[in-house]
Amino acid sequence: QQGSTDSEGSSDIEFTRDRFLSSEQISALSEISQLLADLEKVERLYQNCRRMGDENREYRQPVFKRRRDALILWMKVTTGLADCLSNLSQWFGVPVIPVLKTSESRTPSSSSRTGSHGDSTGSKRFNP
Repeated sequence: QQGSTDSEGSSDIEFTRDRFLSSEQISALSEISQLLADLEKVERLYQNCRRMGDENREYRQPVFKRRRDALILWMKVTTGLADCLSNLSQWFGVPVIPVLKTSESRTPSSSSRTGSHGDSTGSKRFNP
């Protein structure tokens, strides 16, 4: 099968994770990845986690562990969902308009809820 073409005749549709993430999410993913990589580097300096906890009390605290686990979970969920959306979009051959990239453009308005013909974009139903 050949790739689908968009209205301009281009068949080079990019199906990437970044099309489903805002610039804030991409930035946060980068920062969190670097933070967790730095933590892992420090952990490797010790024989085991217990020794690291003996020398760094905060590392042993439940609050620290919950925060670390929350960052890992957020990162996995965010990248997992974006990857799934990207894969489904590619599988079905449906080019997706990238998400809005600024926080100002995310404010709800009546114009963003209607399509170009005034119909509600989220209320289409499948009638077999």
